Amino acid sequence: MPKRPAQPTKSRSRTIVVRVVAAWDTILAQNLPDRPVWEPTRRIRNARRKLDGFNPVALLVDDLKQNPAVDKFNSLVALEAILRRG
Repeated sequence: MPKRPAQPTKSRSRTIVVRVVAAWDTILAQNLPDRPVWEPTRRIRNARRKLDGFNPVALLVDDLKQNPAVDKFNSLVALEAILRRG
């Protein structure tokens, strides 16, 4: 009978997740080297709109439209479909 591969332990799984997240951060940093200075202003404006009671899904879609990573990888349509489905 063939030997089953060992299941990863929790610490090994966490290590894998940390490495994947670090790799993704590296990819974004390489593709978006100059993060816009207006990012804090955008976040504050969106937070104020949330406090004013705007539709949360519409706010998130608007936030994604302004996200440079979403724009670069052309993923807005798919993300918007997921949000509107729920």
